[in-house]
Amino acid sequence: MILKQTACLFLCVYTTPLLASEAEDLFALSFEDLLDVHVDIASKTLETLASAPSTITVFNRQKIASLGVNNAFELMNFVPGMQSTRGDWVGAVPKDHARGVYLDSGNILVMINGERLNESSFGKASVYIPYIPIEIIDKVEFIRGPGSALYGSNAFLGVMNIVTKSQNNEMSLAVGNVGQTGAAFSVSHQVNQQTHLFANGAYNQKSGKRYPQGVNDPLQSVYFEAGVDINKLALRARYNQVELNEFLNLGGYSDSNQHRSENTFLSVGYDWLETDTRTLATKIAYAHHQIQSAGLIAPAVALPNASYDFFIGPDWHTTDLTVSVEASQQFNNGWSINSGLQYSHAEQHKADLRVNYFDINSGEIIVEDPFYQGGLLQSVIMRHFRVCNLPLKPEVFMGKSKCLLLSN
Repeated sequence: MILKQTACLFLCVYTTPLLASEAEDLFALSFEDLLDVHVDIASKTLETLASAPSTITVFNRQKIASLGVNNAFELMNFVPGMQSTRGDWVGAVPKDHARGVYLDSGNILVMINGERLNESSFGKASVYIPYIPIEIIDKVEFIRGPGSALYGSNAFLGVMNIVTKSQNNEMSLAVGNVGQTGAAFSVSHQVNQQTHLFANGAYNQKSGKRYPQGVNDPLQSVYFEAGVDINKLALRARYNQVELNEFLNLGGYSDSNQHRSENTFLSVGYDWLETDTRTLATKIAYAHHQIQSAGLIAPAVALPNASYDFFIGPDWHTTDLTVSVEASQQFNNGWSINSGLQYSHAEQHKADLRVNYFDINSGEIIVEDPFYQGGLLQSVIMRHFRVCNLPLKPEVFMGKSKCLLLSN
């Protein structure tokens, strides 16, 4: 199933920049700190925070270390107008929100080193979100407002760009509360004047907070990325895997709740022209997203026709291929022009369900003992979605071909 195949052209012209940070934040910095605060996200060119043409918040390594956070998404709660919350369907998955829009609608673009993490089937980053520990982060940039003029779809309410380390040789070990352990490394090597290599890796695990219902948000995560810069050629690769099991969601706690997501990313970029006033670059990027999840919908005690808990969740695979050309021109009078052409091809290779009740003959989900499958099926092609006789509060369950309002 091809989700979308688009080509778009953008042209952005801006003049006198707006103040990019709150006055008290700037005045609190020393003169040396003011010189070190730079941002790439506002106009896709390196500039000072005060000259950026958008309202920007930037967290460098020193500021991140002082906040006591564990990962990139916790920083969102320190940005005015933005929030990161726990997911309701998969308890430990972070959701991003801005300016009171709580719905997880994908209107905030999340990027890692300028590469979008939002994928096409859900349109948001939270479903496949990687756990990115602060140990491998160089800085995190936020546009606190619309960024679609430069970044296209999903940037309507804001943009978050996570910049990982590329010039460091470090190793760290971490031990914390709720059973948290972790290890991370950053490696950088300048082979010669034209060639630079770097890599980052991290492993994190925690048992999660304990509540009367059980475990709240256990986590196991692996993150690895590597890059090679050869003169004007840039090669990038990234892989991450996140497992969140036994989580607490809206249906309640169950040790059978399961969630696993993976992202694989590859890109090749080439800078045809790069001067103080003019740039021209091309890039080809490929991303593969995969999710397998199943959460408790209703316990057996609430089901009149079933003896086992009812679980359901997605089993989806999608890919995104993007080819882009970007150019910029800066003028002596302070004007700048950014322009670009992008072709995007997104395809959904799998859009199935994982569920423990299923009628193979009718293709419907029926929560009754005759249709119990003995456990979670790895994959069920979703043709219909029908749930029978659940004594629950009125809920709307959406399916591919049916929408049924449950009430009893």
